[in-house]
Amino acid sequence: MTTNLDIIRATYEGSSEENGRNLLAVLAPDARWTEAAGFPYAGTYVGPQQIVAGVFQRLATEWDGYSAKVHTYLADGDRVAAFGVYSGTYRKTGKAMTASFAHLYRLSDGRITSMEQYVDSHLVQQALLALGIDLIDLLLELLHLLLGLLRLVSLQLGGGGSGRAAVAGGEDEQAGEKQGIAHGDLRKWAKANPSAPGAGIQQPGAPTAQP
Repeated sequence: MTTNLDIIRATYEGSSEENGRNLLAVLAPDARWTEAAGFPYAGTYVGPQQIVAGVFQRLATEWDGYSAKVHTYLADGDRVAAFGVYSGTYRKTGKAMTASFAHLYRLSDGRITSMEQYVDSHLVQQALLALGIDLIDLLLELLHLLLGLLRLVSLQLGGGGSGRAAVAGGEDEQAGEKQGIAHGDLRKWAKANPSAPGAGIQQPGAPTAQP
């Protein structure tokens, strides 16, 4: 005689195809399949069609190497509990995960009427969210690089301004020296030619004679 424990074991211990066929064969038409809050497929699915589309098709298309390995079964009347470990790699992030789970089944007349999942969903979420974390790290690195470039540009602009001021100051100083030389030459010429027109004109920068 096939027991409830035998029915549940047959959904875990064969190949993926065998497990899937065996599960569909024993699901009641109104079976309720509840995935835990925090799990990617959280919610309650009713009937084989919803269960396959909402859970198993997504597991097959969104994960590589996904498996649920059971290490312990407990049976008590119409209830069977399966304890084990999920493993797989989430395709979008390329991150692998392992997470402990418990599945609590209720059966009636050799059919599964309900399943409730209990799982360490935090470990599963880490695999799903790894892409977001990597993007944040990349953005932070780019921001750090941008700030470094802004500092470099600021330093170059500041140094260039000082250089221009120094050049301008040097040009003014040179112009002053040339003007001083011109004034000195003019004074010498006026002394040497006191009767020449303009020789008596006060030169810029020269002290005015007292009356």
